[in-house]
Amino acid sequence: LKKFYEYFDIAKSSNMLSSSNYVSTKSELSGKGLEITTFPGAVTGKYSVKIESLAEAPKLQISASTGAKKNTTLADAGLGPANYKIEIGGETFTVEADSDITIGDLIDKLKNTKSNEGSRSLSSLVEINFSELTGKLTIEGKVTGETQVLKVTNDLLPDSGRVGVNYPGKDALVYITPPGSGEAQVE
Repeated sequence: LKKFYEYFDIAKSSNMLSSSNYVSTKSELSGKGLEITTFPGAVTGKYSVKIESLAEAPKLQISASTGAKKNTTLADAGLGPANYKIEIGGETFTVEADSDITIGDLIDKLKNTKSNEGSRSLSSLVEINFSELTGKLTIEGKVTGETQVLKVTNDLLPDSGRVGVNYPGKDALVYITPPGSGEAQVE
């Protein structure tokens, strides 16, 4: 026990409270948007990181008729009526909208729809937007990765034949080459 206390004696070089007794590593980074954390035992040297593709959230895009604006009715935009079910993040949302409401009204209705379980709003799990430039209504998950799936049953396009379609997210594809080793995919 006496030997153990020596490790806490601040006058001794073996003091466990002194940061100089721990392995430290330093990382430098060029560019923006990448955070590197190193741990004791990391090999000193230059690492190469290759990002082949970024992770993506599940996304559904639906095209409205040419020239549609947020104040265009669903009927005039070729999108109505909108009666469908959305499943994401373990929650189910049921939305029914008449064809006489506008695209903007539909977006508000979607954002404020509570899950069938009543615990969350759809806007807590997805972003919902309409681009007047492209004429597309987009429903996109907020979490990326292939385990994230947006499932839409009876989606916005009438007679589309897309019933119960899954729209999965995608994982990032990243490779790292440590000093003296070959390229390896980061999981």
